[in-house]
Amino acid sequence: MAQCAYAPHPHVRRLPSTNDTEVSRLTTRLNAVLTVLAYCVGQICREPWQVLHPEGDVSSLWQAMSSAYDAQYESYVMFGYTRCAVYYHPSTEVADPDILDAVQRAAVAVTAGYWAG
Repeated sequence: MAQCAYAPHPHVRRLPSTNDTEVSRLTTRLNAVLTVLAYCVGQICREPWQVLHPEGDVSSLWQAMSSAYDAQYESYVMFGYTRCAVYYHPSTEVADPDILDAVQRAAVAVTAGYWAG
């Protein structure tokens, strides 16, 4: 199978003084917040951590890096594509269903608030 021209290169260069565990933890957090940002609307786009932490205890990447959240972030499906396409089509995307549900619930709440007043 030919490699997709738009996919990241499979041989990622390692940084010399990087702790692989920290890189893995950072990757899971970035995956989650970028998934929120890929599907957000309105206020949700300005506060993506609120979708992932509706309790309000996290509002930054720094806070999300706490080891207390490792299990949460490790449980999310990594964003990806099922096939390479030269055009955008949502059916080619693979995103975590829990994050998508949370974004949708937040979007409904934002929309309801907009129409209410």
